[in-house]
Amino acid sequence: MVLEAVGYHYPQKAVLHFIQTRNAGSTIDSLPYQMKYTDDYGNVHEHQVDCPDAVSIFYASSNVIDCNNQLRQDSLALEEKWVTQDYYFRLTMMLIGMSIVDTYLLAKYHDIVMGCNSLGLSAQQFAGALAFQLIGKVGELATKKKL
Repeated sequence: MVLEAVGYHYPQKAVLHFIQTRNAGSTIDSLPYQMKYTDDYGNVHEHQVDCPDAVSIFYASSNVIDCNNQLRQDSLALEEKWVTQDYYFRLTMMLIGMSIVDTYLLAKYHDIVMGCNSLGLSAQQFAGALAFQLIGKVGELATKKKL
């Protein structure tokens, strides 16, 4: 395996260094990276930054984990709704949140939940519907055990 080092001078910042396998991407400029920033007044601006093809490929998919975390932390925000000092409970809420977001994204990708894609069902609405169904199943199991 042959590795290549790519140096990329990011505007107004230091040089960014990337290590890639040979033929992972070209060093010739490709699609520009869309840099977004907020000014002093809270307005969001967008700036096109030229970058090599290999760096463009990296930036196109590098924020997938960030998007998942944003859904869990900002949209659901279970850890903020149930504030606790008990780290076991907090860890449990984090794992439940991860499971809900992963299930939501899977359902959205495959469109297996009616309206998840077509009607724009939010992660919070999906979590509510999922919780309603799970509570209903627990109730059914409890009544079956009593019989």
